[in-house]
Parts: sequence; C-alpha cells; structure tokens
Amino acid sequence: MCHPAVFIAMGALQMRQQAQQAKSMAVAQGKAYEANAKNAMNAFVDNSRQLNLKDRQQKEAAMSAQMQSDLKAMQLKATAKVAGANSGVFLNNDAVMQNLTRQGLVSGTSIQANLGRAEDQLQEARYGASTTYQSRINSVAAPTFDKSNVMLGAGLAGLQTGMAAYSTFGGGGGAPAGTGATT
Repeated sequence: MCHPAVFIAMGALQMRQQAQQAKSMAVAQGKAYEANAKNAMNAFVDNSRQLNLKDRQQKEAAMSAQMQSDLKAMQLKATAKVAGANSGVFLNNDAVMQNLTRQGLVSGTSIQANLGRAEDQLQEARYGASTTYQSRINSVAAPTFDKSNVMLGAGLAGLQTGMAAYSTFGGGGGAPAGTGATT
C-alpha cells in the first residue's frame, strides 16, 4: 500500500502540467492573434493604397476627357465660324454656336456625373475594406488567461487524479476502481 503523499504528489504534478499547458496555449493564441491583426492591417493598407490609386486614375481620366470635350467644342465652334464667314451666312450662325456650346456642356456634365458615381463606388469599397479589416481581426480570438481559474481547474483535475490513483492502488482495500469486482 502506497503512502497518501505519493498520490498527492501525483495530483500536484498533474496540476502543474495542466497549468503550464494552459499558459502555453494562451501564449500561442496571443501570437496568433497578433500575427492575424498585423496581417489584417497590412491587407487594409494595401487595399486602401489600391483604392486611392484608382481614385486618382479616375480623376485624371475625367479631367482628360473634359479637356478633350472642351477642345472638340472649341474646334467645332471655330470651324463653324470660319464656314459661316466663308459662306456669308450670319443669321443662323448664333444658333449653331449655341448648339455646339450646349453639346459641350452636356458632355462635361456627363463626364462629371460618371466621375461622381465612380467616387461613390470607391467610397463604398473603402467602407467594405474597413469592415473586412475588422472582420479579419475578429476571426481570431484574443487570448485570455485567468491564472486563478486555470489553477483552480488544474488543482481539481490533479485532486481527481490523486484520488483515483489512491482508490485504485492504495485506498480502501478494494478492487481497482472501475473493474466492478469486490473483495
């Protein structure tokens, strides 16, 4: 028959082992959380950079299209003036000029409206990127390590192990626990 101190020592060893495992798991979880947060931030920054680049490109394209439209309207007006002067027709020339000016304004308005819609889409993409960033961070749980709860749980598990070993090998003079036999 073994001394009860042996069983208490077995329980204490198990308690220590479980506490060390819980601490190691919390440290590993903390590292995973930090790596995930860092990766999420890098992805968010990359996404933001791409959206900003796209925004600048769209604004430059709209400016270029606006300048082309204005240039074409000026060329058409100049052509109409020259043609009117060469043909000697002056009465209808104002109506032609007004029509060309209107066409240029319609084109400019269309370009600005398209740019506004593109900017709205980019703003929605930015909102989506921030939501994705937060979702990625939330996908890995933050580490929690409450030493008192871990020690209590490990202590109870160690006590259970010690008591089971005592009843199986040294206590009460009965058959090993769980065998169903009696002596």
